[in-house]
Amino acid sequence: MTTATAPAVLSELELELLASIYQHRLLTTSQLHALHAPDRAVQVIQRATARLEDAGYLARARSLPPGGRESRWFHTDLGATVTAESTRLAVRNHRMDAHRARAARHLVAVNDVGVALTAAARTAGDDFTWRSWQHEVAHSTGPATRDVVIADAVLTYDIVTPTGIQSRWRFLELDRGTEAVHALVTKIRDYTSLATYKPARRADTSHLPALAWRRHYPVLPGLLFVFADLTPEQADRRIDALAGFVAADRTLANAKTPIDVTATTLDRLATPGPGAPIFTRIPTLEACTL
Repeated sequence: MTTATAPAVLSELELELLASIYQHRLLTTSQLHALHAPDRAVQVIQRATARLEDAGYLARARSLPPGGRESRWFHTDLGATVTAESTRLAVRNHRMDAHRARAARHLVAVNDVGVALTAAARTAGDDFTWRSWQHEVAHSTGPATRDVVIADAVLTYDIVTPTGIQSRWRFLELDRGTEAVHALVTKIRDYTSLATYKPARRADTSHLPALAWRRHYPVLPGLLFVFADLTPEQADRRIDALAGFVAADRTLANAKTPIDVTATTLDRLATPGPGAPIFTRIPTLEACTL
């Protein structure tokens, strides 16, 4: 059995790779390249990850077809411990293994959204990096334990203008067409409940805002559906169906605080990108930007 030996000193790039993989549970070689060294040869990332693997900090799995055979990188227990102790990132109790990594198509697609937004922000001079999205953020929508909606991710995109910064907060729901469109309507209802939910006041929470979401966000985030693993025609049919169901839903029509809902595809996020009118507002089917 070979014992891994940690590098005497980790480079700034290696530390960033460890931190971003820790935050996002798993990242592919191409995602790491796009996030951390887009202007350098991919071999720079390959050498850095190989060194971290030799040190016992990272492990890898190969993606299953149809995703090809690209390496998917995740932390070993040693790597997670070292990263948690050396960064200010929130402690992650979730642990990845090779079996989960090979099957993690949904997680890879969520991270593809972040990669696409990072590339767009870099081109536009905006602010969105690997630090700008958080996975599986839970929000209470009512007093019962089961009254919870869990966003696939929460995105914070800062648009830099001559007069200041305009922040865009979004709850992300990544849809690969694996469930009925009705299930997406149910999610919209849950987020609409979040918009108006006021937890019971207690002595230890009396200083907090009445609305639950205001305890975490300066404005109510919009809800963004991103469709992946579908042809453009399939995605558009799904968006049309979602708009129709939402328009006919009486619960949503009578909501006191409706939530802003938009939809797009992963391919459109990459090209032409979020600066173009690639988003469809639900239920009006009006094209809009981020």
